[in-house]
Amino acid sequence: MNWYNSEVDDLKARDILLKYYSSECTVHGGYILTVAIGVFAFFQLINPIQRSVVYPELFFIIIMLSVFVTVSVYLSMRTIFWGTIASAVTHVREVTVDEAEKGIDKNRDKVTFLLRLHIACVSYFKNSHKHLSYFIGMNRSLSHTLLFYLILFFITALIFHSIVIPILLL
Repeated sequence: MNWYNSEVDDLKARDILLKYYSSECTVHGGYILTVAIGVFAFFQLINPIQRSVVYPELFFIIIMLSVFVTVSVYLSMRTIFWGTIASAVTHVREVTVDEAEKGIDKNRDKVTFLLRLHIACVSYFKNSHKHLSYFIGMNRSLSHTLLFYLILFFITALIFHSIVIPILLL
């Protein structure tokens, strides 16, 4: 007698992943709030920083604001990533075992239904949001990701240097 009920097990696996993805969305939302509180606290400390910093005062302010913007962009995109795959988990088809084995370490990982479903959700995100692939966290080169964030950091530093800092000094 076969006790395996594939539809019930499929729903359980999807429910487990949905709860996991939802908790990741909640955690990343909390991170965004933490960064926002940090920005507001930093704005309160600009005057004491300007009085006590030995090197050029704007240097520290520009660096900190650039860090806040870079981290905020990263966390916002990760929240969008988790939210998108949370909505995808309800309707994607799991990948085959052979497809799942391509992206795992065979000595360490085991191909389970949850893993196959997770890979399908991430693939759905990759296919529908190609321009956000730097925020996925799977199967990408670390050097490309670091280069992306370094460029984002310097662009925001330049923007803050030429636009925001003169406004703050008024």
